[in-house]
Amino acid sequence: MTDDTARPVWAGFWRRLLAFVVDSLILAAVGAAATLPFFDLVSAIEGPLRLAGGAVALLYFTWFSSGAGGGATPGMRLFGLKVVTLRGRPIGLIRSLWRALVLQAPLTLNGTNLTLDDPLAAQIYTVTAATLVFGVTLAQIVLLLFNHPSRRLAHDLVSGTAVVRRHAEGAVPAARSAAPLFAWLFVGLGLAGGVWMVLRPNVLVGLAPNVGPLSAAATAVNALPEAMDAQVSENTTTYWGDEGKTTTHTLVITARLKARPKDQEAEVERVAEAALSAYELAPGQQVTVVLKRGYDVGLFGSWVSYQAPYQPVPRPSATPDATPEVEADAQAAVAQAEADAAAASARAEPPRPVEPVVMKLEPVVVPPVPAPNAAQPAPAPTKSAQDAPPAAPGA
Repeated sequence: MTDDTARPVWAGFWRRLLAFVVDSLILAAVGAAATLPFFDLVSAIEGPLRLAGGAVALLYFTWFSSGAGGGATPGMRLFGLKVVTLRGRPIGLIRSLWRALVLQAPLTLNGTNLTLDDPLAAQIYTVTAATLVFGVTLAQIVLLLFNHPSRRLAHDLVSGTAVVRRHAEGAVPAARSAAPLFAWLFVGLGLAGGVWMVLRPNVLVGLAPNVGPLSAAATAVNALPEAMDAQVSENTTTYWGDEGKTTTHTLVITARLKARPKDQEAEVERVAEAALSAYELAPGQQVTVVLKRGYDVGLFGSWVSYQAPYQPVPRPSATPDATPEVEADAQAAVAQAEADAAAASARAEPPRPVEPVVMKLEPVVVPPVPAPNAAQPAPAPTKSAQDAPPAAPGA
């Protein structure tokens, strides 16, 4: 036995994992360099931008994994790995494309919001996305952890390839493991889940009874010309303090805008009023508005957000059983009452003018007091008991 045959052939857990991390960082750097200088332009683009990033990643893994691209991605080269067929030969472009598609499709579809008008196309997309995102992703985790010693993943199994050490020569050795059986079981569960979602489209409504009002509120926000996408959710927070248990119910309105608003406070009010036009708040329920701009191209994402509470304007509660006909009759009755009040005011007698009261004050003549005359003798003073002469003794 030579030294070459004694050396390990398979890539191993850590080498495969770290190589994929390096490739992901390279793709993220490419995405950042291509989009960050044009943040305002890219953030205003509507549609699933993750598909564009997924296409770039697909070309990346297809080219570098093929024999034409060297049989190894930059991450694999850093850790001394390469991609070969089971016979130990480099793979062609077609096989490499198929391998890269199975690898990249679950990563791209996870988080992609794709709206289709055709019901049949929407059903096919739902089944495909559920199978890839849930089934294949879980299968990849199971194979990476338990498919020892080969660590062949789902895209290796379906393409007949293997990732081995750079020094490996010839056909890859046979490796038996029960992990692929469990991996395909997860793929089947993902497929069954997608079919179940198609056959029972109202299952989410049954699990969340408030989906209807929340969806209506999001639709009202999406109708704003400056909004690209909106999400409305209910958040319940419970915490315990010195005063006991406290529960807060909050309506969270998240709106993705095309451009930065000139007045963020005014935009918060505009978005909140649009949502509340289709949603009736519960007593004590709070409102929080989140305005965000940005993008997610799959390879890289950048977001800027502004969050603020909103105090709703008190409004009369709507009657649950009110119909458009009832509301029209109520408005007509209010208008008729206002007209009758105006007519009654016109027929009323004008108020009589108040005559001014004139008060006439007569002058009062006070007679003068006569001054004392010097020629007249002053009256003699009266004698008091104090001025009388003392009585003689014995009198």
